[in-house]
Amino acid sequence: MPNHLYRAARLEWPETSVDFHISNSTLEHIPPEALAELLQSAHRMLKPAGLAAYHIDNPDHSANGNPCISRVNFLQFEVEEWLRRYGNSKAYLNRLRT
Repeated sequence: MPNHLYRAARLEWPETSVDFHISNSTLEHIPPEALAELLQSAHRMLKPAGLAAYHIDNPDHSANGNPCISRVNFLQFEVEEWLRRYGNSKAYLNRLRT
């Protein structure tokens, strides 16, 4: 998925000009390369005493509402199969997990 779709990573706000950088259940939908760029940009704009808070919905989204699907279902797929299922602009999900 092209990084140019993530405009937040290219905001031209001045350095140390933002008090808060907050995201709720969004970062898991951003490809790793674009995510790195976005977080670097957020860090650049964040004031020294600023706050960054991120909630990442880590489980496989296929498990939402279906108790038969494991929350780590995504780990069973090889990369090619994962990309076929979730590597598109409509349902992209990265597999970055801690």
